Amino acid sequence: MRKIITEKNFYEVTHYFENANGVKLYLPWDYSIKINLSDMTYTSITDEDYKECPYPTLNVLINNGDISEMKFPYTKIDCYLNDNESHSDIENIINFVQRYFQQFGYNVSREAIIHNYNAWKQDFKSGYLDKENGYHLFSPCGCNPLRFTLTSLHTTAADWQITYCC
Repeated sequence: MRKIITEKNFYEVTHYFENANGVKLYLPWDYSIKINLSDMTYTSITDEDYKECPYPTLNVLINNGDISEMKFPYTKIDCYLNDNESHSDIENIINFVQRYFQQFGYNVSREAIIHNYNAWKQDFKSGYLDKENGYHLFSPCGCNPLRFTLTSLHTTAADWQITYCC
């Protein structure tokens, strides 16, 4: 069993969970780890003691409400377009997405939305970095429903908060 880390430098945090007392738990991004909340330890599927470990998995603890869903040290906002909205009218999409993110204080550029929309239409996932306005905009590939996910810029996300299309 490994000890759960409960203190970490803000600039090293990529994600975390919280227990019922609000203590941050810095655990691997693996929902199959088994956790003993009483002594704050966990074991991974690659550990020798995993099979014999009687404690519940992270996924079970989340479902039971003993641990929060995964949290991030940066803002993350999803903007979904309804299935009944026209995905071919780019001006309507731009207006909708800009209005949606403005209510959270973000000024998302036309260029960012068009970049991600065009990639989505071609079945690519994409990201757009806008340092001036402090956000990264992500969209999944076209086999998924059209979505724009905005994240605020953060040092631990710098490796994926870039402009790309793939």
